[in-house]
Amino acid sequence: MSSTIIKIQDFELNELYKSFPGVITSIKVNLDYTEECLFISDNCETYFGYTADELIENWDSFLNNINGQDKDYFKNDLKAALKTTKRISSVGRFKTKDNEIKWLKFNANIIDNTTHYILQGVYIDITEEKNRELKEDKLKDSLIILARHQVIYKGDVKNIGKLCTQIIADTLDISRAGFWLYNTTNISCDTLFTKSSQQYTVVETLNDKDFPDFFTLLRKEPFVMANDAQNHIFTKSLNNAYLSKNNIQSLLFVPIIHNQQIIGVLSQEQIHKQRAWQKLEINFLFQVAELISLCFSLNERNLLEEEQKQKINELSQMVERLKSQIR
Repeated sequence: MSSTIIKIQDFELNELYKSFPGVITSIKVNLDYTEECLFISDNCETYFGYTADELIENWDSFLNNINGQDKDYFKNDLKAALKTTKRISSVGRFKTKDNEIKWLKFNANIIDNTTHYILQGVYIDITEEKNRELKEDKLKDSLIILARHQVIYKGDVKNIGKLCTQIIADTLDISRAGFWLYNTTNISCDTLFTKSSQQYTVVETLNDKDFPDFFTLLRKEPFVMANDAQNHIFTKSLNNAYLSKNNIQSLLFVPIIHNQQIIGVLSQEQIHKQRAWQKLEINFLFQVAELISLCFSLNERNLLEEEQKQKINELSQMVERLKSQIR
């Protein structure tokens, strides 16, 4: 076969690799688990920032960029695969040439050559999927912390704002998180937590008479999502008095419903730069709002129980007085 034909075939193969959703590779693994890259497709530069030649020549240096714990996971996965299916599937974090961390899944067939192994497989970028999974886990953990906290199950409505706003801001990495109480004429900020300073700031109040359009919306649809808050049709009226003053670029209001009535809202405020609110974040906030509603229900139950105890005590005292009079 002529060198021209080989070059054409190599070119066509590399063009095919560019459209393939993964990096194809062949890796030699010695019995001591040291590695040597025999082949890697040219589209590796899109994934790792390194050319194929750079990776083949400096594979050991590249492996040093793998998270240390993930190296151990890979070795354990390989050992298990050698004993069973002769096929490996492993996940790890890799550092690119630009120091970006990417999650990659490696699937490969294992060829046993007695003195070494050949792994023929593919690296697939699962960074977006993995980050979403990690975020979901973080949201679930925060909800568990909230649900188990004594502020919730004791119905401590005085401190529910401080607890929830800090957890929300830290979990979602939001500039400011607020807990506002709602009535027919205004919404007053019971608690506002600022993430950068980890402090609670002064209370603010928004009045119906100052923002009639905004309150008309709030009564009809208490859920407000404004990625560009200063220009959003429903929130731009808050510019001078609230948004611009606090450099708020994105705003999200989630209602707190209790006994089929709006009793307040959770506000999420991103300052300095705009933010696109994600469905995962919104669902999380609605679940937090439900826990706040539960806290208010437990508070009402505690007040009712206290009232009943007081009545029983008063009745007992009355009975004792009557008994003494009869004697």
